[in-house]
Amino acid sequence: MSQESQAPPGSEATPAGAPPIDKKNMALSTLIGLVVGVLLVVNAWNLWGPSAGLRPGQPAPELSLPMLGSDEVVDLQDYRGQVVLIDFWATWCPPCREQMPTLQRLADDPEFEAAVLSVNTDDPTDDREALVATYLDYNGLTLPTLLDEGPARASFKVRAVPTLVVVDGEGRVVKSSSGLHSEADLRKFAEEAAAR
Repeated sequence: MSQESQAPPGSEATPAGAPPIDKKNMALSTLIGLVVGVLLVVNAWNLWGPSAGLRPGQPAPELSLPMLGSDEVVDLQDYRGQVVLIDFWATWCPPCREQMPTLQRLADDPEFEAAVLSVNTDDPTDDREALVATYLDYNGLTLPTLLDEGPARASFKVRAVPTLVVVDGEGRVVKSSSGLHSEADLRKFAEEAAAR
């Protein structure tokens, strides 16, 4: 007859040499895991849920920002009657670098019936203007570039860059979305905004 030890009924056997199960630590680990999971879901909802970004049809927030390299202040109101593509970007953002040549082609295309505004969101340091100007020059970009110190990014609910906001001729938001967009998509967005 085997002399193997048997666990009493209702208790869980642990393998030989394994430390005993600490149920308090196990419960605490499970609770921490649940809290972290809930926080991740809440953050994802805030970033990508229905309240993220601007809603189509709502009036575009005010936008009045200084133009890089001049004393000119550009106001979104000046573009009433025209579709505007507003691109929020930063010099440190690789997808922004990939998106900007497409926006430049559209801005240079005389048949493209929308204005393109580039809004730089880099931190407002002392050397920011030089950094942005060098970046644009190095990448062969001549887009009209506005400098935002945070208020425009906040009012346009920009949570990631690049973010594109399409505004129709009446100053209403048609689209607001983060990430890369193809030239075909950008043209389609502008056409849809013009048809409203």
